[in-house]
Amino acid sequence: MKKLFPLFTFLLCFAAMAQHNKPIAQEILRLEQNKKAFKTFPVLEINSEVDASIYRNTATDANVLKLNKRALASLLYKKPQTITISVPYENNNVEVKLYKAEILTDDFAAKNQAEETINYAPGIYYRGIVANKTNTLVAFSFFEDNLYGIISTPRKGNLVVAKVKNSTDFLSYTEANLTGENPFNCGVDAMPENQDVTLENSLTAAKQSNNQDKCVRVYYEVAYAPYLNNNADEVATLNWLTAVHNNIATLYENDNVNTALSEVLIWTEDDPYDFNFSENLNFFSNYRTGFNGDLGHLVNSPSTTSVAYLNSLCGAYRYAYSGISQYYQNVPTYSWTIMAMTHEMGHALGSPHTHACAWNGDNTAIDGCGPQSGNDEGCDAPLPTNGGTIMSYCHLVGSVGINFNNGFGSQPATRIQNTINGKACLGTDCVNSCVASIENLEITNIGTTTAEFNIVDNISTNWEYRVRPFNSFVGNWINTSSNSVSIDQLAPNSYYVIEASNICSTGSFQGSSIQKVFLTDGDYCGNDIFVDTGGTNSIYGNNQEFSKTFYPDNPNEEVSLEFTALDLENGYDFLYVYDGEDTEAQLFTNGELTGNTLPETFIASNPAGAITVKFVSDPYVNGQGWEATISCGNLSTDAVNALRNLKAYPNPTTGRINIESPTSIKAIAVYDLLGRKVKSFQNLGESTSQNIDLSALSTGGYFLQVTAENGATKTLKVIKE
Repeated sequence: MKKLFPLFTFLLCFAAMAQHNKPIAQEILRLEQNKKAFKTFPVLEINSEVDASIYRNTATDANVLKLNKRALASLLYKKPQTITISVPYENNNVEVKLYKAEILTDDFAAKNQAEETINYAPGIYYRGIVANKTNTLVAFSFFEDNLYGIISTPRKGNLVVAKVKNSTDFLSYTEANLTGENPFNCGVDAMPENQDVTLENSLTAAKQSNNQDKCVRVYYEVAYAPYLNNNADEVATLNWLTAVHNNIATLYENDNVNTALSEVLIWTEDDPYDFNFSENLNFFSNYRTGFNGDLGHLVNSPSTTSVAYLNSLCGAYRYAYSGISQYYQNVPTYSWTIMAMTHEMGHALGSPHTHACAWNGDNTAIDGCGPQSGNDEGCDAPLPTNGGTIMSYCHLVGSVGINFNNGFGSQPATRIQNTINGKACLGTDCVNSCVASIENLEITNIGTTTAEFNIVDNISTNWEYRVRPFNSFVGNWINTSSNSVSIDQLAPNSYYVIEASNICSTGSFQGSSIQKVFLTDGDYCGNDIFVDTGGTNSIYGNNQEFSKTFYPDNPNEEVSLEFTALDLENGYDFLYVYDGEDTEAQLFTNGELTGNTLPETFIASNPAGAITVKFVSDPYVNGQGWEATISCGNLSTDAVNALRNLKAYPNPTTGRINIESPTSIKAIAVYDLLGRKVKSFQNLGESTSQNIDLSALSTGGYFLQVTAENGATKTLKVIKE
């Protein structure tokens, strides 16, 4: 018994240490206990040939390092499960022990905005601790000729190891010694969609969940600016992003939350995200309706206010937006990027700020960093003495900061764990979660009582749908394995909603539902009027977008559209009126309607005699809507035939363009795609052909409105290269 006592005592001590330590430290201790070899790879060494002072105006403790390419190549070739590396810092070497992590799903894919697959060989990703210091946290990612890493300790905070922009130099420095201020700010409290969610999740303190098996699969969309910051290189951008995700996933794993990277899309040309933070998030959520993952995260640059929908998994708001800072005076601000993105993801996973009145079982704050930094949410608390946590605003309080070693903190971590475990759409293996993959619903062939729609989905093959009258939620869900569906028994001149959602192995996933509004045909040349979705007695809704084309009853007739009432949220909700059969036709002059000013009557001048109207409303305030009457009249034979065979060439053109007409051309007007007149040619005589110069115009699409001598007009679309 005397011989067994020391071993028994050791095992008890080891078990106690393991229970006290966080998961990543526990894993290192387990590997050490199992005698795993942590082979040393000397991938970094001091670069004595470069004077560190050139970087110390930016990071006062900067150390200049260089890669040992032979050691890095050996590491990439061998891909060992456990390693040791040393990071030179302040005349010492910080030794870290790491184990290899799998951060990508088995079906991981990367593509650009054109849906072209990017051929990508991932790096190798590790996480661990400083040797013999279980209260630390480390994550490193290794690639050919590059690496990224952060070492977080209680004393030094976040030690960043990364490459200088447009240089072969690597730096090690502590985030606290950057001379610039972290510009990250969060707009989660400014989103109306988050107010009720915050209250619902803030009544009681969460209790620790014992089961952390579920996994959150993340889809990242990288805007054009971060791609440019990675030297406009797709592989370099993926290396950077997967490294960022490794650090993010490490922070979540250390608080018992499983994540995986499932898909990446990179914009290699100008992206559409040119709005403020809330509008970018809203546009992203409406634009990217289908993706392979549980959370969609848009990453943009430079650093701006970032935002997410709170507690949004498994629903229509499963999105986050991060405006990140990649460099400060060419020094990589890698930890700033990770902090911003992890923070916004934390909101989507259910956590408010730590300075919110949402904690401790009595709706009080965990820390006072919000009020101290001028971001009061109605509660105050003491400042942390050992650095803030990820969901805090302590990065804005110079004496505190955020230390990744602190993770999320007990209460936010527990709330995130419980939120994830309560989400039915999530899987347990980071592969088989129920993916909201429907990208769009295309509605076609709308009649008075019938319509057709097509489900655009490149991943799933089983769906369910329902068609219901607008403002009614009555309607049976119907399963289908065909993405083309015909519907009937509709009412004329009535608004309907088509909803479609994915069906997974666990059943239907109506949290993935995508909706489209459409209006059936009516007797518009007779007595039917055109009104908004609220009808004559109510108002239209938020986040609405639909279009409708009105045709005359008979050939050689034209539609005229007269608004008798108009009230839209000025500058935010719009009606666009087009002279033609779709939204590719020319926008009428003064055809962009907002506010409450009634326009003049719109009269079709195209051969089909049609007018198309498109309505778009934003997520917030509504107006009373509109009412309009439609009438149909006769076009003369001359008006129909005068410009029937009008030609314009070459199209596209780099400058001059020829226009040939069967009748004399009186005038030509050039409009941009917003309906603004940008060029005019008047008094052209009696010639049936004209050669006009467009070389002064910017590249893009334009409309040429040609007026014949008898007053007939026809519009052609041309491209200026």
